[in-house]
This record gives sequence, structure tokens and C-alpha cells, in this order.
Amino acid sequence: MGCNPIVLLGMNSKTINGYRNFYSMPEFYDKIPQKMKDTYGNTYEEFNTNLSKYLIDVHYEHYMNHLGINMWNKIKETSPNLPIINATPDSAITCFPTMSLEEVLDKFGDRR
Repeated sequence: MGCNPIVLLGMNSKTINGYRNFYSMPEFYDKIPQKMKDTYGNTYEEFNTNLSKYLIDVHYEHYMNHLGINMWNKIKETSPNLPIINATPDSAITCFPTMSLEEVLDKFGDRR
């Protein structure tokens, strides 16, 4: 049982056009439920606006550029036979073999 192979999809671990996540990119901003409220009554937009820039930068730099990529490198180092394929185009995670999603589906798509 389990997942074999493990496929990373959508994990580029970097900024794109200066944005840290999909939800902040202007071309997608009006296509997601920005006005939905959390349990405290804040919208996603208010939540992002209320966080300090310092906190956002420190969290992003620490997680994505240190913990995120280093974590994947450590997994590869400690479990070199773990079947992980990175199917994320232009990913900063480079320690695993890469395939396009189409190649993954062609090769492993018949597994149930």
C-alpha cells in the first residue's frame, strides 16, 4: 500500500514575478474567493494586509529558501530509494528525478 511513486506537483519553492503564492498574483486575484471571511471575520485580503512585511519576508525566506528545499534534500539524502518524482515545471527542488505530468500519467497512470 501507499503511493509509489510520490509525485511532487505544484511545488516550485520560489517566487514567480515577485509573488510568493498563486493567491496574490494580480491575474488570479479576482478569480478566487477573496471576500470569504475566516472565523475571526477577516477576509483573505485583510489577513494579507494586516501581516507585517517583515513577518511575511522572514517566514518565506526561512521556509521556502531554507527549510523547504533543505528538507527535500535531506529526504533524498536519508532515503535515496524513496520513489519521488518532481513533476513541477521550473522547480527549485532539484534533488529528485523530473518528469512532466504527462510523462508521469503515461508511465504510472494505469495503477489503481
